[in-house]
Amino acid sequence: MHTKEAVSVFRLVSLWVGAQTYRDDILDAYVRPYAGTIGNDFLLQDDNARLHRACIVDDYLQQETIQCMEWTARSPDLNPIEHVWKALGRRIATLNPPPQILATLATALQAMALTSYGTDRLH
Repeated sequence: MHTKEAVSVFRLVSLWVGAQTYRDDILDAYVRPYAGTIGNDFLLQDDNARLHRACIVDDYLQQETIQCMEWTARSPDLNPIEHVWKALGRRIATLNPPPQILATLATALQAMALTSYGTDRLH
């Protein structure tokens, strides 16, 4: 996924998403087109979050013939995104005052991304 697209997806994915939102707004909007570009070598790496294993998601992935990487249950050390979430959590914990609403949290996370990666890498 290109950095700009990844940042768009990262925009908290509205922080809490359900399986249908994940299917429609993430898998269908971003993953399916990207998988089509890569072709048969595409392998989706997610984690074992409940929404990733929901029937509606599994059915969609089978219908679109998107292959998923098999993970053992509770394997955060094997999934690099878990390290990103942990690092973000530590940085958010240092904010004073802490974000009280989703919009403030989103702004803080975007500012952290800009200071960590620079705006040139987001375009």
